Order: sequence, then structure tokens, then C-alpha cells
Amino acid sequence: MKKLLPLIVLFFASYKVEAAWFTSIEDAQKVALSTNKLILVDFTAKWCGPCKQMDLSSWNDVQIQTILENFVTLR
Repeated sequence: MKKLLPLIVLFFASYKVEAAWFTSIEDAQKVALSTNKLILVDFTAKWCGPCKQMDLSSWNDVQIQTILENFVTLR
């Protein structure tokens, strides 16, 4: 068990939580209306370096994930 514990800790430390991002504004609007939430829009591009950095550091942060639960997220 002592050898297994560091592996478990390492697994959870590297685990990334990701928000479910809508890609259709119509679908996001339907969910926002039915849940009475605002839509948070992330304008991004595959080639955008700062966007990629935000994906790695900001959007996957546990505290940000908690805040995003109050919004319908749209890309």
C-alpha cells in the first residue's frame, strides 16, 4: 500500500477537470434559458498562443471550474 499511495496522489495531481463547452449558440441559448444562467463566451483560435495557455492554466483551474458551474459556456 505504501508504494501505491504516491501513484494515487500523482494521478489526482495530474487530473484535469474540463468544462463542457458548447459550440452551438442555439444549444447554449436553450440551456441558458432553461437553467436561468448567463452565457460565458470564449472567443478562441487553434493558432492562438495565449488561448492555449488559458486552456492549460485558467479554464482547468479547480476554482475557475467552480465559478463556471454558474454559467453556460460557449466557444
